[in-house]
Amino acid sequence: MLLSLLVFTGSAQTIAYSTRKDLAAKKGDTIAAAREVMVVKRSKAQMMMKSGGDFKITSVKESLNRSFRTRYHAVWVDGIFYVNCRKLKMNKLWFGNFYAQAMWVGDKIYFSAYPLGAASRSLSKDDEIQMGEFGDAINKSTYAAKRVVYELDPHTGVVTFVGREKMRSMLEPYPLLQESFAKENSEEFHVIGKYLREINKEF
Repeated sequence: MLLSLLVFTGSAQTIAYSTRKDLAAKKGDTIAAAREVMVVKRSKAQMMMKSGGDFKITSVKESLNRSFRTRYHAVWVDGIFYVNCRKLKMNKLWFGNFYAQAMWVGDKIYFSAYPLGAASRSLSKDDEIQMGEFGDAINKSTYAAKRVVYELDPHTGVVTFVGREKMRSMLEPYPLLQESFAKENSEEFHVIGKYLREINKEF
């Protein structure tokens, strides 16, 4: 199994959102100095063994560890925003445990996670699907490394996949970006995330 990568700690504070209402209002509580919190990037092997977000957030304080796992909906650590996948589902499909890196764009939250439900079906149209038990293992390994973008409405908790059509609709007020996006041939995070960051500059 690949070793996890320790991301970093610093002098900034950690801010947490205990309820969805607090998250929607962007009213978090300062819970610890960042030096008391660790953000660990999970390996591909760990993702295959146990689904969920890319990051595990822990603390030197056991009480905070429990809160990170089950209580908090989202946290800021060293100026980076993460949402708790344990709290998220799309239709009836749960994302799993751990945290995903996210960003606010307007009044919505966009986060990066592995393909689930509609997202995996959409990507399968472009990918070669292997059949049989051995093929299932290959597909699982392939998708464990892929990341797509989801939109979270913090007011309702509804999560939707951000694919080509949704991104194209979001870019309607920005014709130059929409024209550029029309030339893209991927729905993965590295493409969709790039245009979300461009939109975010307008807010």
